[in-house]
Amino acid sequence: MPQGFCNSPAIHQRRITNALCDYIGKICHVYLDDIILWATDVEDTALKIWKILEALRRAGLYVNKKKLKMFCSSVKFLGHIISQVDCPRAGPGRPTTDFAGPGPGP
Repeated sequence: MPQGFCNSPAIHQRRITNALCDYIGKICHVYLDDIILWATDVEDTALKIWKILEALRRAGLYVNKKKLKMFCSSVKFLGHIISQVDCPRAGPGRPTTDFAGPGPGP
């Protein structure tokens, strides 16, 4: 798909969503070109990776091996760090949402 069109990201998101519609919310989440999936063990992970890759292949989509991370126990996704042992938390450099209210008026 040519880049530079104002709606290229939306078109790409729709293609990925359509390709993975059977799996989104069940074994994975998708945002633009980021796909994250979860599993309970190595065998489950391998099976789910195969399902995702097969669905992408059927849709004519592919993954970039240089950007691919598999079998991670912690991952940065949309600016948050998600791990198997900890609650999702803001990644480094994320603005805090806890702040004092507005200062005194003039």
